[in-house]
Amino acid sequence: FFFGPMAYQLPADVLISISDFLQSDQLSRVCQRTRDVLQRRHVLCSFETGNVQQKVSELTTEPTLHTLTAQCVDLGNGDVKALAALKHAPSLRSITLHVNANQVGHDVVEMLAELKAAPALTSLTLVMNVRGSPVCHMNLHAGDPNYCMPAPHSALLSVF
Repeated sequence: FFFGPMAYQLPADVLISISDFLQSDQLSRVCQRTRDVLQRRHVLCSFETGNVQQKVSELTTEPTLHTLTAQCVDLGNGDVKALAALKHAPSLRSITLHVNANQVGHDVVEMLAELKAAPALTSLTLVMNVRGSPVCHMNLHAGDPNYCMPAPHSALLSVF
C-alpha cells in the first residue's frame, strides 16, 4: 500500500494519523517523504550502560517525539536516574520501558515518579523481565488514581 508513489499521494496529516495509530517508526522508513513528515515521532531504542545520558539528551531535544519504547539492558543506578530526564521531552506522550527484574529497585521507583512530571505524558508502562520473559507489567495512565505512584506500587516494585 505504501510502496512507491502512494506515500507521496497521501496528505501529511493522514500519514501522521496512521503513524500515531500504529505507534511505530516503521512508516517513517518507507521513503524520504514519510521520513521527513514523521521525523522521529515514534522511537524504539535500547539503553545500555554508558549510552543512557547521550540517548536521553538526544531524545529530549526531539520536538516531535510522541512514543518511546526502550529496552533497558544492565543499567546501573546512575543510568536509571538519567532516564528521569525524559520528563523534559516536550511532546512525549507514551513511554514503555522493558527492564530486567534484578534492576528494579528504589531508583526505578524514583525515576518513574519523576517521569510523571513530563508535560505531555499520558501513558507510562513498565515491563519487568526475568531471562527475557515478562513477569510483571504495570501500565499507568493520566487520570488513573494510581498514576501518582502511591506506596503500594513502590512496594510492589521493590519486591522484584
